[in-house]
Amino acid sequence: MLMVRHYGGNQYFNHIVLFCCKQALATFDLDVVCWDMNIQPYSCTSTNFAIYTRPLYLKDVIIEFN
Repeated sequence: MLMVRHYGGNQYFNHIVLFCCKQALATFDLDVVCWDMNIQPYSCTSTNFAIYTRPLYLKDVIIEFN
């Protein structure tokens, strides 16, 4: 399993990914030799969008300053 992270702080995802993979394989009683998991946590644009829009209400406006 490739454990390469490109952003600071993402090294903690490795522990979560490994846990999720082990749980999924155990839950469905799958052989680790035959099966592998691909866990995709939120990252980049989708994370930023979720963080920025979560506290908003309908018809709220986001103003961007450059």
